[in-house]
Amino acid sequence: MARLFSPRRHKKGLAPGTPRYVGETKASNLIKVSITKIRKDAPIEVFESHDISEIFKHQMTPETKLWISIEGLPSEKDILRLGEHFNISKLILEDILNTDHRPKGEELDEHIFIILKGPERHPASLPGAEPGFRFEQLSSFVGENFVLTIQEKLGDYFETIHKRLAENPKRFIELGEDYLFYTQIDYVLDEYFEALTNLGERADLLDQHMRGEFVSDDLIKIQDLRKDFLLMRRSLFPIKEFLQKIVKGEIHGIDNRIRDYLLDAIEHSDHLIDIIDSYREILSGLVEVHLGRITHRSNEIMKVMTLYASIFIPLTFIVGLYGMNFDNMPEYHWRYGYLFVWVILIFVTGASLFYFRKKRWL
Repeated sequence: MARLFSPRRHKKGLAPGTPRYVGETKASNLIKVSITKIRKDAPIEVFESHDISEIFKHQMTPETKLWISIEGLPSEKDILRLGEHFNISKLILEDILNTDHRPKGEELDEHIFIILKGPERHPASLPGAEPGFRFEQLSSFVGENFVLTIQEKLGDYFETIHKRLAENPKRFIELGEDYLFYTQIDYVLDEYFEALTNLGERADLLDQHMRGEFVSDDLIKIQDLRKDFLLMRRSLFPIKEFLQKIVKGEIHGIDNRIRDYLLDAIEHSDHLIDIIDSYREILSGLVEVHLGRITHRSNEIMKVMTLYASIFIPLTFIVGLYGMNFDNMPEYHWRYGYLFVWVILIFVTGASLFYFRKKRWL
């Protein structure tokens, strides 16, 4: 399960703006660089390499726009080279290597920058020892005539967009790098719908499961799901706030032609947050149901024990009375004394059971 917070002991004492890896993902010498060259009157060209230096060979002009996609986190040395080439602040480079960073979007001097948390897909099933899903951090810059995307892990998260761009580049060419920037956000929101569907199925399965046999660890499973929904909501809300700032004009540098697209993305994020809040309420209800079942189960046990005690208290009194061993008790010397006591015991037991059933306690 993804953690809500990861310690940063290895960053303690470092100066601000010092790039250091934070999170589960570690530095890797193996990265993949993909450079897509988009021009008006020429076919799409794609250049691939495992060396960050490939990026510096391509020029950006109004006629030639670049989408630079880096799969895997570059080394600290390479990330600093990227910062110098694209004039990116070291504080922002520090955020890129912090894979536990909160999603955010902000306007820089020359770029628009956003950190997204792309959910990884998991099959729907009842929660087990490691329930939930993981996030992949996606850092993206949009600048004049380029988009730079840095993915936390190897494997093209935006493979679908690359295919769309190759098959039909017209809209990308017309609307430019801002539209490409928007499509990344829209794609991540679509992935949230997919992940939310899986989480919703797990919640529904758990709901059905709890209607059957009582299982004591159901509360743990509910808590795991609530944490997953909380993580998803925490990752979505900053995206919505960032998009609203762009639409309101608080962030400049984004083409007004994609305003309607951004409004649609805001609507999708609102829809996702509403669904998440609904499921969280349902899970809170399941917690109450679970605790209610525990209380009811305890009451039933106490009820049975009380009835047993109510039956055996008078029986214990009777056998205790005749167990006092006094010589002058007449029943001791009566031939049918032992049978007489058994009759009393059976009669008291039957009368108690009859009374309890009449009161509908049984």
